[in-house]
Amino acid sequence: MMTIERQIEDMAACLPEWQMTRIAERTAFWVGELTPYNTTYRVRVEHTVPPVIEYQCLLRLQPLVEVLSPRLQRRNGSAEGALPHVYWEHPRAARPGPFLCVFDADAREWTLSDPLSTTTIPFTLNWLQSYEGWLATGKWLGLGRHAGQERTGEPNYKLEPGTGPDTPRSSLDRFAALAASTAALGS
Repeated sequence: MMTIERQIEDMAACLPEWQMTRIAERTAFWVGELTPYNTTYRVRVEHTVPPVIEYQCLLRLQPLVEVLSPRLQRRNGSAEGALPHVYWEHPRAARPGPFLCVFDADAREWTLSDPLSTTTIPFTLNWLQSYEGWLATGKWLGLGRHAGQERTGEPNYKLEPGTGPDTPRSSLDRFAALAASTAALGS
């Protein structure tokens, strides 16, 4: 498990232009900009490291991601919904969403040992790319699924041969290029 201090160090090294605020002993948030295609988004990523690892819904442990500006647009009449892959209410947040659904908890796309810079940030960039495509076409072409949705033709990452706690997860492998390009943003 990465401590909040290690997350802070990693984010500062990879994305030094992002502003960090520590709001509790084990909680910090970062605000920075991501530009997937045409629009620059101001994004907030909040992360809390639990005092002990207990069996909890992974959704409660994952970083909380939200777009601060520009305001996310709805698209009425879309088969995907007015604004897909978001949580309007999140179990960790007292304020209303939308909060981005960037990880599939069932697919083990994120763990407490993963640096935010190589998981949360590239996954958020992918979400924003998918969002911009969805605004243009009405189809969500991003990877993953929203909590509660059935899997449709995607590999079952939990059951792929050779997967385990020390084996790279397929969905993370897909984002290796995104992680490298995101890390390059800090250069």
